[in-house]
Amino acid sequence: MAAFPPPQNAQSPKEPHDAVAPANPRMRPLRRRFLSRHGALPAMVLAGVLALAGCTGVDADGNEGADADGQPQETSAEAEPAIVEEDGFWRANTLPEPLAEAVFTLPSAQLDGEVASAQLQVLSLDSDGEFARMVLAWLPPADGAFLGSERLAAHEAIASGVPFVRLVDTENGELIEPLRSEHGGNFDASAAPQVQEAGDSDAVNRAGCICSYSAGSDEVAAGQPDRTELIFLDFPAPQSAAVEVFAGEWHEPLPDVPVSQSQPFEFPDDGLSGFTMVDVSSDRPGEVYGGGARYARTTALTGRSESLTGVSTARSGETQEVSLPSDVLFEFDSDELDSDAQRIVGEVAQKLNAEAAGQTVVIEGHTDNQGAEDYNQDLSERRAQSVAEEISGQLDDGITVETEGHGMSRPLVPNTDAAGEAIPENQQRNRRVGFRYTAVEDSGNQIDLGFEGLEELPEAEETETAEGAQASFLLAAPEGDSSGTEVRFDVLDASSDGEHGTLRVAFADPDGGTATEVFQGNPLEQDSAHFGRNPFGFTSAPGMNNISIVDVSGETMYYPVNAGAEGCLCTEVAGTGRDLFAEGSPMFARFQLPEAVEGPLVLRVPAAGQFELPESVVQQLTGGR
Repeated sequence: MAAFPPPQNAQSPKEPHDAVAPANPRMRPLRRRFLSRHGALPAMVLAGVLALAGCTGVDADGNEGADADGQPQETSAEAEPAIVEEDGFWRANTLPEPLAEAVFTLPSAQLDGEVASAQLQVLSLDSDGEFARMVLAWLPPADGAFLGSERLAAHEAIASGVPFVRLVDTENGELIEPLRSEHGGNFDASAAPQVQEAGDSDAVNRAGCICSYSAGSDEVAAGQPDRTELIFLDFPAPQSAAVEVFAGEWHEPLPDVPVSQSQPFEFPDDGLSGFTMVDVSSDRPGEVYGGGARYARTTALTGRSESLTGVSTARSGETQEVSLPSDVLFEFDSDELDSDAQRIVGEVAQKLNAEAAGQTVVIEGHTDNQGAEDYNQDLSERRAQSVAEEISGQLDDGITVETEGHGMSRPLVPNTDAAGEAIPENQQRNRRVGFRYTAVEDSGNQIDLGFEGLEELPEAEETETAEGAQASFLLAAPEGDSSGTEVRFDVLDASSDGEHGTLRVAFADPDGGTATEVFQGNPLEQDSAHFGRNPFGFTSAPGMNNISIVDVSGETMYYPVNAGAEGCLCTEVAGTGRDLFAEGSPMFARFQLPEAVEGPLVLRVPAAGQFELPESVVQQLTGGR
């Protein structure tokens, strides 16, 4: 099983190689926006624009924009290059219009809980057919505290100053990670790319990329900067014409970013923007996309659900995998089915006869990450073959079966947390036998595994609704949690694109205080942390990976869309880490939901509590269907 090698040369932003954008005399200056710092057109400016409208005409040659005397007026293209305020943020006016932009806002521990903000702009995303380069701008606010660009880094790798940004190719159902160098550290941008697929792995390296630094810290008031901070990252080229940009581990992706073809970003020749380079041998990105790269990883996105009887379904595009836990089919280290397992396989046959007519069903064996790779590969193949032999005689004519064993290489969820400690409940989910076929409407055929339903959680207490939320609830500290901290959980809003629903929430201190490193859980009781065990950051750090939505009448539990062990389309680690503030820390999660849900929908926060989602949010989440 291929994996990214661990970093041997830690990338340190302590002595960055600052770069100024290289020359490009053909670069067109930014079209100025007539907006105040609060985004509104001032009345005096508006009056002036209307007055000038009556004085503007054409010259003798028919050129528009002439003044009252027929002389050409000065346009924004002739404005003096400068750092200017646009929409409330400082920006070089010689940069191109952004393809997409979003404001990032968080309470900051560095600033005693004060809310800081910045604007992220995608300036370019260009493909050469094999690799792609993205150029970002990180803009400080004209007023208020500045959220440093280090917030684009993975939480556990924030000291590295390296951004963790991914591309979401929704059309092809893929999560695309940045290209990486041999050791995840410094790289030679002049070296030709020699890229191999890293493959599936639990050891996700979030501290290295073919990129520049994003190491800026939070500031009380940044003021007008000397230059605009630019950041670049190189990726495997997306297949689609547009993607989403998932910047950091906590902020919702920026949608509909177009991918250009062979149109490299061109830099202004004015010293007003530049990079802080990882590659100390260069002051700017190399001309060749992916220079110095050795590893790439693109992972399929799946919408995951579980019946309340324990049967898991993972959908990726038109394909679905219906999985049974190996623990209910086989004894430890065995590939023999007992009588109860034979009954369960018979119920699977009924489901396949109703849903997979005329198809080839691939029966797949999977293991967790315990034991040797070769041993697990062999065991997974033997178990898939045993199930195939048992079920073949029970399937209707026209349904054929094939078998595959994948050992530990395709985990459904992360086997370990970021510290490498095992997550037993996830390992159990990964030990499975799956049935893969083209997704159709659920037949309603149930498979009884003998499970007794969901673990009981306390009912969260509804409290006074926070500003900007549709409902707020109090989550008590889980039993055994060493902090004893109560958390206010705000349900903000939701949206739907017809197939996926995105839920937006926040958490805060209900008493209006500030507490650092409060989410500690209990080292002796692994399941005692708010939000469950986090596989992507500090074990007890808040995140949405373990959050689920239960359709009570439909008897189905839905989890955020994920990329196996590599991540999820959700807040993987809260932007505030393990700190708690009076102001809410925003989080999101994207769910793949069926065409119709029966309801009511209950949100489950592992170990902490559950509550019914307000009907207004359900309508937003499902698109009213």
